[in-house]
Amino acid sequence: MAFVRRAGRDLGAQRCERERRRLEQEAVDQRVAQNREKDLVSAAKKRKQQDAISGVRLDFTARKVQKRTNPVLELQLDWHRQLPGQKALIPMKKDSKRHAEKVDALTAAVQRYLASGMSLPDQSNGFEDTDDEQMDGVEE
Repeated sequence: MAFVRRAGRDLGAQRCERERRRLEQEAVDQRVAQNREKDLVSAAKKRKQQDAISGVRLDFTARKVQKRTNPVLELQLDWHRQLPGQKALIPMKKDSKRHAEKVDALTAAVQRYLASGMSLPDQSNGFEDTDDEQMDGVEE
């Protein structure tokens, strides 16, 4: 036991252990700073995505859904995913890569939305509702 204490005193006298602890703490502090920066970047990305989703103009007609490009369809699908109970029903982006798959998923999401009895968003909120036939009889 005396040997261990003597070895500890020798290390303390050389200040090796103190220096090692200081370097270790600096590494931990640096990692914490990197993680905080990553969190800020991630939060900014999420805010940007939320802003894009909230500004999307929804289509409730089959004709307009067919004409939309993939990025617009993805935004509309993201909007529908935010509704309660819809996230599991709408396929993830990685699972629907083709335009036809996205159109089918959006058509089904719109039909569920209209069948749920929720009121249609009004034009002032950036949503689009026309007098065309709604998704009741989906035309291909």
